[in-house]
Amino acid sequence: MNQPERDAHSWLRFVFTCHHRQAQRVKRRADWTVRLWNDLVGLAGEKGLPERTVSALYAAAVGEVRRTTCQRDESLSRDQAIRDIQALTRAGLLAPRGNATTRVYVLDGVATEIAEAAADAVRGFGRDPYLRP
Repeated sequence: MNQPERDAHSWLRFVFTCHHRQAQRVKRRADWTVRLWNDLVGLAGEKGLPERTVSALYAAAVGEVRRTTCQRDESLSRDQAIRDIQALTRAGLLAPRGNATTRVYVLDGVATEIAEAAADAVRGFGRDPYLRP
């Protein structure tokens, strides 16, 4: 049944705006991931660290990293993972938090600056293509 007095334009504009903003948010997150990963690869190279350490730096940038996570993600032995974490800590890129079984590592130093720069590069609200001029 046709009801011309019930205009759906505002509802459609709302729905399309929400979808568009979500797509922009996902794109910014993907752009951040690519930029951060590439910058961390460059940092590891500058510090003379193996490329496999980038996954530990990335995990720390997202939140925190544990030795077991580093070990699992890169299919390392326990000793290799320990050496990688120690190398990252000595290089000033990771900082330990907690003790023994609760120990985690977070970004530190230049690695923190790189993560912040990557976030700043993609930060923003995006645009709303459905706003009327």
